[in-house]
Amino acid sequence: MSQKLIKAMLLSCLLMVFVTSALAAPLTQGTTCEKDYVVQADDTLSKLADKFYGDMLAYPAIFDATNAAAAKGGAYKPIANPDLIEVGQTLCMPPAADIKALLGATKVAVGKTGGVINMTPARFFPEGTTVDKNGNFYMGSMYEGSIYKAAAGAKEAEPFIEAGENGLVSVLGLYADDATNTLWACSSDAGNGKLTGSAPVAVKAFDMQTGAAKGSYDFPGGGFCNDLTVDAVGNVYASDSWSPRVLRLPVGGTALEEWVKDPVLGVEQWSLNGLDVDQSKNEMYIVNQAKGQLFRIPIGADGKAGVVTEIKTSKPLRRPDGLKVVAPNILATGEGGSGGMAMLKLNGDTAQVTVISEGLDGVATFALYQGSAWLVENQGDHFWGPDTAGPDATPPFRLVEVPLNITGGGGVINMTPARFFPEGTTVDKNGNFYMGSMYEGSIYKAAAGAKEAEPFIEAGENGLVSVLGLYADDATNTLWACSSDAGNGKLTGSAPVAVKAFDMQTGAAKGSYDFPGGGFCNDLTVDAVGNVYASDSWSPRVLRLPVGGTALEEWVKDPVLGVEQWSLNGLDVDQSKNEMYIVNQAKGQLFRIPIGADGKAGVVTEIKTSKPLRRPDGLKVVAPNILATAEGGAGGMAILTLDGDKAAVKVVNTGLNGIATFALYQGSAWLVENQADHFWGPDSAGPDAQPPFRLVEVPLN
Repeated sequence: MSQKLIKAMLLSCLLMVFVTSALAAPLTQGTTCEKDYVVQADDTLSKLADKFYGDMLAYPAIFDATNAAAAKGGAYKPIANPDLIEVGQTLCMPPAADIKALLGATKVAVGKTGGVINMTPARFFPEGTTVDKNGNFYMGSMYEGSIYKAAAGAKEAEPFIEAGENGLVSVLGLYADDATNTLWACSSDAGNGKLTGSAPVAVKAFDMQTGAAKGSYDFPGGGFCNDLTVDAVGNVYASDSWSPRVLRLPVGGTALEEWVKDPVLGVEQWSLNGLDVDQSKNEMYIVNQAKGQLFRIPIGADGKAGVVTEIKTSKPLRRPDGLKVVAPNILATGEGGSGGMAMLKLNGDTAQVTVISEGLDGVATFALYQGSAWLVENQGDHFWGPDTAGPDATPPFRLVEVPLNITGGGGVINMTPARFFPEGTTVDKNGNFYMGSMYEGSIYKAAAGAKEAEPFIEAGENGLVSVLGLYADDATNTLWACSSDAGNGKLTGSAPVAVKAFDMQTGAAKGSYDFPGGGFCNDLTVDAVGNVYASDSWSPRVLRLPVGGTALEEWVKDPVLGVEQWSLNGLDVDQSKNEMYIVNQAKGQLFRIPIGADGKAGVVTEIKTSKPLRRPDGLKVVAPNILATAEGGAGGMAILTLDGDKAAVKVVNTGLNGIATFALYQGSAWLVENQADHFWGPDSAGPDAQPPFRLVEVPLN
């Protein structure tokens, strides 16, 4: 008798369930089977869990018990994916008492999802999604062969690239390459799309602003283009689900080349799927969907692929799909076999898996934006298995926001006021951290080792309005602060824009220095002799308060720095070279300004970065010829290695919900997670954030 694959029903709960304890661990020790069960037509693991144990969430226990029993031999067959079981297959059913104890020991925290973006076409069947630095989302249709776009804050996606444009057939993986203004797309053909047979499998390139075609690169020898990523220098990589290979389009290249082909990645059809590059380490990660495996592939200095290494996960991934580097040593993958996600904490060649099950109706890929995963709910069983699931889905298809609570592997300092909205932070030599509130106009302090910041300088003290940049000047025991006013703080209009000075021990006011002609004081730094510098975001100038001075003076004003409002932002001085570095947030640029022996500003020089910075904010000199900047447009950081008038950029993902500035302390960056979209754009994001706001430690290598 031929066996029939049964597509398992996904859990239908509408709330996100975060399983943190017993059900997240395989039942491999001391497993007993109270009874055997032979799979019947229309059975699913979740249905059987509900039938025998009264709880659909117990289905992983049947999955793990059967696999453990199969490993010992006998009549049991391993289950590769919990959503695929076979008629006639024998399952190991653990004792009900064990399941009851297991469920009782499991901590289940019900969280809530955030925003939703709808896609309304009846047979859109989205698979790939991506987001650009400005918060615009893109979604591709497997059936229609088109690409939709949702502008930042929109609740519904609109047509962007027409079906079949540039040879699109079935759209899978997407990648928004801000550096080149390119939307990369996988165009494949499994024979079930509307445009099947109309064009070969290829990687497509489109202008991210206009949607105009920029290029098309056929898969050599055919295959199935599934997912895409880009490395630190701009090479594009594509996974092939029909062959154990990853293809690469070199920067400036005209054709895809076979970057790696290794049977260890999986020789079965429908193996390779999601992939991503940790640009800070120059390492690629990729998943095998069929076997639930994770692999690492180093990218050599010459660009060649290193040895493929399997990362041993604490449990098999459940039909992993999209994959993203969330933060240093933290990955996330969409699990098509669970309607949810899994978070993977890396430790060398092993990874601890924590399951997040949102109960969505089919999950493929996701995009990371401002501390959340935006998951594609694609009802894909109606596309891939219409004979069993039926051809018709129930639109709208959705992109669903699932807020993540990510740390960078180190400490966290919380700020609990409901509308604190931190922006600037700094740390003194003793490890005390200071954070300023944009809304309240106050400054908090966290003593060395503390987990929560406490009030230090009251709102409005010394004319504070909206606190931005901070600088702890240990040499003079002074806490310098930018006090600005964009019209949306609690104390707006109460005092002019100025640089403020406070005693770092007591918080007592020491001085106030108005911005000449007004402006917007954004960030602060100090040079080797103690002169204080402030960037003006509303004018292409840097102001200086000379040592012993009583007023700010215009140190440099040059239109090359950016004449648009909201241009200049973070700045810092390399005191060993007497050179200032400063970023233009609007254009993603970096500049160098020498400080002459007489203290005057030298010629402004743009440092040509290997890729534009994504809305850079805070900036720090980390080491000789190495800078770091917070990237507000990515919720992460960028490390810049200087070489004369050039800089190589590597991204450090953090998965945080809005990043402004950071402080450097004992080899780590402590980043401000400020949820600032609720402060700057309350009409679209909503005025209320979700405290606590956080200062998150991200260890730097």
